[in-house]
Amino acid sequence: LGATVIGFATAQMIGVGLDFIAMAGGMAALLFCAGDPEKAIKKVKWTVILFFVGLFVIIGCVKSTGLLEVTADSLISLGGGSTVILVSVIGVFVMLSSGFVDNIPVTATMLPILDQIAKESPALAAPLFWVLVGASNLGGNGTPIGSVSAVVALHALETDRGEKVGWG
Repeated sequence: LGATVIGFATAQMIGVGLDFIAMAGGMAALLFCAGDPEKAIKKVKWTVILFFVGLFVIIGCVKSTGLLEVTADSLISLGGGSTVILVSVIGVFVMLSSGFVDNIPVTATMLPILDQIAKESPALAAPLFWVLVGASNLGGNGTPIGSVSAVVALHALETDRGEKVGWG
């Protein structure tokens, strides 16, 4: 685990992608940690992993259609030249979205939108990215499906103890 964390911290310096570091760390854990690798692989929550893979595929498809650029232009128009209005609208949208769609895909979807807005108005970059961080975390913590950790924990609770957590 320590080597993987160090790998993440130094990946850019050594010219290796984060995906490679993650896979190498996972493989090393399977090979060198005590226990049977087959048992470890069987304990992986594959439904949760496939859920997030599906979400990221959808985001990639939406990005390739050009819809994100249209969204960025619409948000700029909606802001009417006011930083406060634009940041508020984006903050509320991200917070609500992160509560019902996991906060990681919401953030991944919003990054290219905010990047385009920041290219057109560089002074907005810092407030937009800070509101993205804050709103996605607040929204993600507001519902049982808003964050990866909550989804994994609830899946484990249901699988291991047979307890199901709902909305009310």
